[in-house]
Formats: sequence, C-alpha cells, structure tokens
Amino acid sequence: MEISMGPFLTCFLTILVLTGYLYIVLYKSRTIFKCRVKIIFAVMAVIMIRMLIPVNFPFTYTVYSYHILIGLGDIINAHIEIGGKQIFVFDVFVILWASGAAIQLVRYIWKRWMVRKYLEYYLVTDKEKRAYYDSFLRAAGIKNMRIAVLPGENGAAIFGLIRPIMILPDYMLEDQDMSYIIQHEIEHYHHYDLWLKWIVDLLAVIHWWNPLVYLMRRELNNVLELSNDYVVTKEMTEREKVDYAQTLLKIAKLKQKRNRYALNLADGGCLEIRVRLLMEPKEPKTRKQRLTILGHMIFIGLVMLVSVIVVPEVSYREEIKLRNEEEGSFEMTPENAYFIKTEEGYDVYADGIYRGTMEEIDETFKEMGIPVYEEKGEQEQ
Repeated sequence: MEISMGPFLTCFLTILVLTGYLYIVLYKSRTIFKCRVKIIFAVMAVIMIRMLIPVNFPFTYTVYSYHILIGLGDIINAHIEIGGKQIFVFDVFVILWASGAAIQLVRYIWKRWMVRKYLEYYLVTDKEKRAYYDSFLRAAGIKNMRIAVLPGENGAAIFGLIRPIMILPDYMLEDQDMSYIIQHEIEHYHHYDLWLKWIVDLLAVIHWWNPLVYLMRRELNNVLELSNDYVVTKEMTEREKVDYAQTLLKIAKLKQKRNRYALNLADGGCLEIRVRLLMEPKEPKTRKQRLTILGHMIFIGLVMLVSVIVVPEVSYREEIKLRNEEEGSFEMTPENAYFIKTEEGYDVYADGIYRGTMEEIDETFKEMGIPVYEEKGEQEQ
C-alpha cells in the first residue's frame, strides 16, 4: 500500500460536511437529538484518525480526477532543491506537520501537568467540608474523585482522567445551587465526557494546522453542556428546571477568568441555547421525530462510510494522451492496444487506430500482456 493524498482529501471534505451539518443541527434545528449529538464528534474523531493513515486499503473505491485535482497533484509531486538535493514538496509538508504536532504535544502535556499541580494546591482538606462534598460523590458511586475549591470568581469544572479533580468556585451559593453544580459535573464524569474531550484535544494537537478542528473542539464544549443539561433535568419537574436554569445564570454572572490553563469544561458561550432548551415544554416522541433521528443517524453513518471507502486520486491519463497526440506518440497498454499477425509481421493498433507494422514483437510488450490476434480475429496462443 502506497502513501496517497486521496484518503487525506476525502477525510478533510467529510469533516467539512459534518462541521456544517453540526452547525445546522445545533443552531438552526429544534431537533438536536439530545445526548445523541455526541455521536457526530465520535464520527469526526474516527475520520480524523483515518486521515492519519494516508493509504488506500484493498476495499477502497478509487474515483479518478482528470482535471480538478491536477493542480493539487502538481504541487504535491513537485520537487524543490535543498542543499543540492531534490526533495518532494509532499515530504516537506509531512515534516512540517510532524514537527508542529510534536511541539504542540509537548506544550499540551506541560499545561496539563501545570494545571494538576495548581489544583492540588487548593484541594479540600478540611474534614467537615470534605464530608459535605463526599456525600454527593458517595451518592453517585464515585470513590476516586477529589475536590478543589478555587479562590476568586471561577466557574465549576472537572479535570483529569485517571484521578479526576472537581473544581468548584469559592463563592457563597445556596445548598440547592451547589447540589445542581456538583450533580452536573458528576454527570460529565459518568458519561465519559472528559475522555471524549481529551481525544478531541489530542486531535487538535495532531491537526494543529486545521482550523476545522478548533471549531470542532469549541462546539464540543457546547454540546457536552447541552447534553448534560438534558441528562440532569430529564426527571425534574418544571419548577426544578427553572431553579436549575437560575443556577446556570448565577454561575454565568461570575467573571470567568480566561487563564492559560483553560480550566472550565465550557466557556458558557451557549448559555442562551441551554436556558431556552430547558424552558421548552417536554413533548412526547412522535413517529416523525423517531424517523428524523433515524435519518440523522443514517446520514452520519454514510458520511463515515464514504470517508473510509471512497478515495479521490489524481490521474494524468488524459493529459498524457493529449501530449502524446501532439507529439505523434501514443501509449500502449493491454486495455487500449493489440497486435494483429499478418504476412508482413504484426500490425500495431492503439486506441482503435492503426499505428504501423512491426516485424517482431518486443519482449517488453509480451511481458505487458498486450494481446496478439490472427488476421481472422482469433487470439494467438
């Protein structure tokens, strides 16, 4: 299997399609199909991982481009001279990509380490306060989570994968508000939102040059909050939903400090949508809604299937054919050429046109498998 730009191009285009689709689903459609919207990000992650394997698999279907992709092919296959050596432009792109990804990965690991050290300084050690917070964790069946209360006007968040730390604001809130906040963060933990966010963060590190990945990461934060609100409030009464929405507003009024550690799981950019969806009356699922959800799932599945199976490739066949015609030369392959044995030798035909007569067939053409026919039309054995 040879390295090819085809899989990369397919993945880039399908990510572009899914990004536009995600925008429509989130902001233009009333049907965000709740927690199922996270499936879009899972599919995007799979496609971006596929982009890192730029080879055609045996089961891929190749679509050849004879005109549109020629310019891109010329750039990728071009050579540049560095230190007296000719290097492919494609190789330069790969080196720059890998170097940038390595730098971004080191920065990402360093920031994660700094955040953990910072949070560990503010871990709750007071037995009475710790018992209060632990009561929520025990009720949720969580044993390995720690609590950090940060000074100043900070929002709530959760950090870490193996031994997570819940981040709470050092701000006087009512017990009911604190209960909603902790319950919200616990649901992030239960639904593996931190793992999904971590995967997307790593994809952003690897695809550092791609603006779509940063848009995807930003929208993922919003989706995690929308989905989590739905999970937390789906069994609440209308009154409790109003109280929950008021808690969101109280937290939003806190000045969210944008430090370089990016502690918050979401920056509150979708607060208006969150409150609106919470206030919408709960409607029973109809057959139309179920069919709509099924249509969404089928579309997402087809996009992922296309990104894996269908691969566009540059073909210079038409360009070579035109050049040969201008120069009076022609190409011979088993598909477009054949020989007819005559008394004078072997007549040569290519593209259905008589090209001349040869006394003997060159061994090269025999190895290529170009067919030889008798004058009567029977193929020579």
